Amino acid sequence: MRIPALVSGTAVLVVLAACSPVPLDDTTATSDVPGFLAVADPAVPAGGTLNLQVTVDNGAPTGLDPQLADVATSWQLMSLVYEPLVTVGPDFAIEPVLAKRWETPSPTEYVFHLREGVRFSNGRLMTAEDVVGSFNRLLEGNGVWKAQIGPLASVSKIDENKVSFRLSMPYEPFLASLANVPAAVLPMKEIENGSLDLSTRMLGTGPYVVDAHRQDVSWRFKRRDDYWARGKPAADTVNVLIAGQEQARMAALQSGSADLAMLGNVDSPRLLSGARDTKVAAQATTDFYYLMLNSNAPGGKFDDPRVREAINIALDRPAMAESALAGLGEPTGATPAGLPGSCDPATLPSATADLDRAKQLLRAAGHRI
Repeated sequence: MRIPALVSGTAVLVVLAACSPVPLDDTTATSDVPGFLAVADPAVPAGGTLNLQVTVDNGAPTGLDPQLADVATSWQLMSLVYEPLVTVGPDFAIEPVLAKRWETPSPTEYVFHLREGVRFSNGRLMTAEDVVGSFNRLLEGNGVWKAQIGPLASVSKIDENKVSFRLSMPYEPFLASLANVPAAVLPMKEIENGSLDLSTRMLGTGPYVVDAHRQDVSWRFKRRDDYWARGKPAADTVNVLIAGQEQARMAALQSGSADLAMLGNVDSPRLLSGARDTKVAAQATTDFYYLMLNSNAPGGKFDDPRVREAINIALDRPAMAESALAGLGEPTGATPAGLPGSCDPATLPSATADLDRAKQLLRAAGHRI
């Protein structure tokens, strides 16, 4: 069962929405129908403050080190400061960020051409050595993301603006695996000379720097004037308030103290339907609920595939989506709906069989109905 996320914003969001994800320059792929929930309005002047409320703060016990961050809430905050070589755009297309382009001389080699003029927020130019060092650090570290980048064997500098990644075997998701905060390019010179402790301080190439942070209370990010993407970001300041209670976030939207809030209650659209200058939208995600049956216990009820098939047939997924997720969920197959390669659950054998078939399977497995 695919799960949506709810995002709500007031009219103020329209003024500041230019900081939403959009193509960064002419080298970035574009789409006539963006796949993002919020997109920039080019007619709106830049500047001002975006007040955002979220559920939880960065929760990693390892602190602020992006390579050790393992949850999406941490990635969302860190993405204001750190940037990867590439990103995933609408329709899951891979788009350039710190790498302006790349080629694959063979199925096991990727050559990235680095964007010139990119600086870390301390003013130092990003180099090929930073890219090589960042990935060597990731491979040698204990972060969970090194498993995501697959069979990466080595990273080496070709010249000041080119870096080669070699794999031990072809790995189709490799580019997508680079498009997340744990694979960001880090300031390796400062890390290696000991002047930067990544667990306590964030220093990246991204559009914002941290101005203030109180754990589990709030963040304040300030715009970088020397950011490499001209005209970005639009908002001068981003204030992030950690508000664990859904009712508090909804009240902030209604009072105007929050411009944008992340909501998790499927009843929120109905509860906010009459709120002035407030819009609620459901963002499709790749999260999903699933039922796990222990088929490994010898002699157990679920070690017989006929029993498991019967349960699969008997589950009424559309009814579950309607009752538990207020109709916002979407039945899916083994791969979450919306991802490349996903299948239509209505065509699966379990969807085309009826309860009589489920009962027949259970009887054949020796169970009384």
